[in-house]
Amino acid sequence: MKIHFKVFVFACLFSFFSSAIAISCADYCKQNGWSDFSGLGYAMNWWGAASGLGHARGHVPRVGAVLVWNNWSGNDAGHVALVTSIVSNDEVLVNHANWAPSGSADGNVYTGVHVKDLDEFKN
Repeated sequence: MKIHFKVFVFACLFSFFSSAIAISCADYCKQNGWSDFSGLGYAMNWWGAASGLGHARGHVPRVGAVLVWNNWSGNDAGHVALVTSIVSNDEVLVNHANWAPSGSADGNVYTGVHVKDLDEFKN
């Protein structure tokens, strides 16, 4: 299974939702085991910083890994999420924060979200 983490096209199906206080996607990941990424700024910077921090990078998702989206039109920051389960060769479940279907940040935490590689950017 080859999933492009930087240009991961996805379909989000929100299954569970919880909110406490507004939180960014990067802060959510840092609070859930990835604190060594503190001070990097935008989520899109995580991919480039991973090797220098001693983390492996790859295109095959693993449970416990961070899924990194690059920035895109309408989003200058990118996005990060925690992989919680592998569903199939092209689908994972993630927990993440500060994502809204309309593209506007909402600060909420979402768990058990389906993310599917739509195969449009594969080589």
